[in-house]
Amino acid sequence: MRLAFVTPRYGPGVLGGSEAFMAEAAAGFGARGHEVEVLTTCALDHYTWENVLPPGLEGGTRRFETVRHHSRQAMLAQIAIQQGLSVSLDDQ
Repeated sequence: MRLAFVTPRYGPGVLGGSEAFMAEAAAGFGARGHEVEVLTTCALDHYTWENVLPPGLEGGTRRFETVRHHSRQAMLAQIAIQQGLSVSLDDQ
């Protein structure tokens, strides 16, 4: 069977529960003989989303560059979410 796992960040040094789950699931299916590819970004940090790793296919991981759109609405929404506030983009 051919499987694709899609996750925002993936690889050594990436911490997080969902990231660890994806890594374990991908490795487990691969060990059972399935063809596994992980689709992810070049980012390691979920705050900056800076492209750190090179794009392209390496092993079973295909990385895509992140594209940042610095709009005032997006910035204000991100700050509000990080502060635990509710967000209404209609008010911006």
